[in-house]
Amino acid sequence: MHRDSQDFAAFSNSRNRASIYRTCQCGAAFVATRSFIRWCSVKCRKQFYSDRRALLSGDWRAKRKAKHETIGSHTRWEWSQVIRRHGNKCYWCGKLLKRAEATRDHLTPISRGGSDRIDNIVPSCMACNMEKRARTEAEYRKFIADKNQVSTD
Repeated sequence: MHRDSQDFAAFSNSRNRASIYRTCQCGAAFVATRSFIRWCSVKCRKQFYSDRRALLSGDWRAKRKAKHETIGSHTRWEWSQVIRRHGNKCYWCGKLLKRAEATRDHLTPISRGGSDRIDNIVPSCMACNMEKRARTEAEYRKFIADKNQVSTD
């Protein structure tokens, strides 16, 4: 009887423990004991669902900030000082802006490794900010020059 219980335990363990080799989203290789397990740890599972929630809700800014681990921050007072320092004008086209029309534009975009510190932020009109996209300051100035050259020809 003792031998049968050992055989049964060995049989059930071998049958229930089918090893599935997987790679987690973080890049770690792990062995899953069940077919529905997709993450190597609880931390990875929580990160997956928080990223997915941000993506589905359209919260791109939060996702981008978290992904690139943006350093630095600024206050509302510092932002108002930057607008005042630039004479309430768009940094790129010089258009006079009302306080509500001014948008924060990162000289080096967060998606390209820029910081959220106030020295990397300039006031911009919505049109220029949308046109700039993820270009750096030098790339956008070249883009404007090329666009102006094409329009004069």
